[in-house]
Amino acid sequence: DFSDEFWFYTVSTLAVLALSPLIAIVAVAYPYSWTMLPLLLLPLLAVQKTAEMSRHQEHQSLHDPLTGLPNRVLLNDRIEQALARSSRMRGMVVVMFLDLDLFKVVNDSLGHHAGDELLIDVAQRLKAAVRSGDTLARFGGDEFVVMCEDVSEEEVNAIADRITSSLRQSFASDDREVTVTASVGVAVAKPSSTPQTLLRDADVAMYRAKEHGRNQVVRFDEAMHQQANERLLDAVGLRRALEHDEFRVVYQPVLDIATGRTIGMEALVRWEDPDRGLVAPGLFIPAAEETGLIAPIGEWVLDAALTDIRQWRDEFGLTDIWVAVNISSRQLLSPTLVDEVERALQESGVPATALQLEITESVVMNDLEPVLDVLARLRQIGVSLAVDDFGTGYSSLAYLKRLPVTTLKVDRAFVSGLGGIDDAFDRPIVDAIIRMAQSLGLEVIAEGVETQGQLDALGDLGGQFAQGFLWARPMRPEDAVRWLQAHAYLGKS
Repeated sequence: DFSDEFWFYTVSTLAVLALSPLIAIVAVAYPYSWTMLPLLLLPLLAVQKTAEMSRHQEHQSLHDPLTGLPNRVLLNDRIEQALARSSRMRGMVVVMFLDLDLFKVVNDSLGHHAGDELLIDVAQRLKAAVRSGDTLARFGGDEFVVMCEDVSEEEVNAIADRITSSLRQSFASDDREVTVTASVGVAVAKPSSTPQTLLRDADVAMYRAKEHGRNQVVRFDEAMHQQANERLLDAVGLRRALEHDEFRVVYQPVLDIATGRTIGMEALVRWEDPDRGLVAPGLFIPAAEETGLIAPIGEWVLDAALTDIRQWRDEFGLTDIWVAVNISSRQLLSPTLVDEVERALQESGVPATALQLEITESVVMNDLEPVLDVLARLRQIGVSLAVDDFGTGYSSLAYLKRLPVTTLKVDRAFVSGLGGIDDAFDRPIVDAIIRMAQSLGLEVIAEGVETQGQLDALGDLGGQFAQGFLWARPMRPEDAVRWLQAHAYLGKS
């Protein structure tokens, strides 16, 4: 308790002051008493040492040992005091929750020592970005929190801008330049706010910034809270969906740009909720990932897709068609993934060459070393591997050379601008990805092709394969069969 500490230091100081005249009197009255001086000073030294130790322990208990910033305990106390004073102020109490984007990549590639140095440098820049009266705390890991008291709307925006701007210049780490960005969630206190609810709301907004592509500032609103509650309800519904077989697999064709023929199908999961009808994955996948249900759902999708492929091969003679299945981060980091894939292939009777597993770029870079071993083992059994949404994350030739992948899928964000008003910006990016893939002997699939202009641009750039609404939306298995029967296809070599 801070009041107890205050009185302890006060009493200690008074004790020192009270004993000082006595020492002076003894020294004057008895000139030869200097030999007793150490004995007289012992109480003073003991009091001083105790006070110093207490101050040191207090500082350690309230501050982060790496950056020297306030920790969670002190942050909560500061927020609580600010909220208590807020009724007497014109301005607002605001909490900003910061999370460094892809910080784990720095730790994994340069080591934890470099990561610690980066956190220290980030803390120094953030200190310079906030006002002198604001509280900057390290919340844990690569998370920081800024608490601003008595601020106006304009000041909130200005502080957020200074925070993001402070990180734009690269950092020096072991003779290398490192660039980091931050996703920032902002929450404004209400009369009913507590430190816990304010931090929770800022955290929710920060994750929304992550979902929107990172390196953004997002302000919390009640709709986000409602969506968080809906995710909780979805978690309950997802468990029921697994038990009652409510998931469905739909397929989108992948075509050869040069010939226009279908060469494969991507399997996508949908949830057929009894109350809401067909639910798109963007509405339930986040809840599945947060609850860990994404792993059994992913396993179910793999089994269902291979069962369909087996049927297409046996009943319709589609012996060369292949299917792509998305693999989540939880599945990829699971020690049983390779065994599960082998089991699914064996039970379905589908050859490994007819299966392509898709992994997202961010998942690979967040846990590169353990992922490399899993990917290598999957390639050994004959499964093809594709990097999905390529170009949106840590796109690098250096790391791509280490991955035993066979295919790159260009993200729709870059494809959408081809042949249109953003062609001058997106064409060089897509061209660079295609050239990089070709230099490594990898195939390229462009996602989200919706117009003839986009398709023509991909053909001009030497693109190989594509998928999108230009040809077909995701379709049920029976419609996928009709599509394959109506369109000639090329077997994947």
